[in-house]
Amino acid sequence: LCSKLHLHCRGEGSLASTATPDVEHARLEQGAEEARRCLPPDVSQRCPGSHQCGLGYSGILCSSCSEGFWAKRGKCKPCAKSRVTRIWLHVLLGVVALLLAAFLGYRIAFGRHVPQTATVGRQVKRLMLLQAPHLLQLVQL
Repeated sequence: LCSKLHLHCRGEGSLASTATPDVEHARLEQGAEEARRCLPPDVSQRCPGSHQCGLGYSGILCSSCSEGFWAKRGKCKPCAKSRVTRIWLHVLLGVVALLLAAFLGYRIAFGRHVPQTATVGRQVKRLMLLQAPHLLQLVQL
């Protein structure tokens, strides 16, 4: 009877509501007396044959991703926030360094042509205003 319910009963007299679901199966709700087949793909990872969903999965038939995971092609993958944040931080620092180098190069090469009333602060502001749309577009990619 347990095999028809997709459960792994420990012996005679076991209760279906406490039996472990077969691999690739899960209960629709806690204490249900039968288990249903989990949804593909990655069925054995979603439903490893225990009372809980596999790592990164949650919900009915383990069909949702747990907190800290995201779905990609039907599978739940761990989020890599710290790594992605570090990459963007390096990109931003690189862009700022390039802007500063460009400004200093311009100042050294064409310093005589810059009006005396223009200060470094005004030049940086002007450059930032000119580069802002490009920087915003870069960050959005």
